Amino acid sequence: TGAQRIAQLSRATRADFDADAKVMRLYDKKGRRKKPREHDVPLIEEAVLAMREMGDGPYLFTLTHGATPAGISGMGDALDAANEAMGKAEELPGGRFTARDLRRTVETRLSAEGVSLEDRSHLQSHGLSGVQNRHYDKYKRINEARAALEKLRLLLDPPGKVLPFPKRRSEA
Repeated sequence: TGAQRIAQLSRATRADFDADAKVMRLYDKKGRRKKPREHDVPLIEEAVLAMREMGDGPYLFTLTHGATPAGISGMGDALDAANEAMGKAEELPGGRFTARDLRRTVETRLSAEGVSLEDRSHLQSHGLSGVQNRHYDKYKRINEARAALEKLRLLLDPPGKVLPFPKRRSEA
């Protein structure tokens, strides 16, 4: 998805997914908004398949086959194995790998691939609350975001194996 915010992903339900367009609608509450801003995120084929693998419950981003949304604590638990492996490989200079690191890495890698600041900003829902975006430019940049996600996907070539997250003790 381009490393969307976990809080936004956790609110996404089946009603927020347009299967024909392969676009997921998120709601950005960040900042001083009285009403969340709609943020449409295209999904590449691998993301659609991964979403379907998560289950058929009402929530799209889940660790419980759709019964409940995945939250930041569940993702932290899921990253424990990655942190352990990265620690053993000495890839963690003074810290833990977090979801924020994932967002930063995606932003940096897309920048290195020539994806414009504007397209990266739209993809990750950064700084889109100015006068121009709020009142004049209503273009959602879906094609540009999808192209950026395809570039990101190619950086993972050969593609890594998608591993299921372990169930949390309270969900088992």
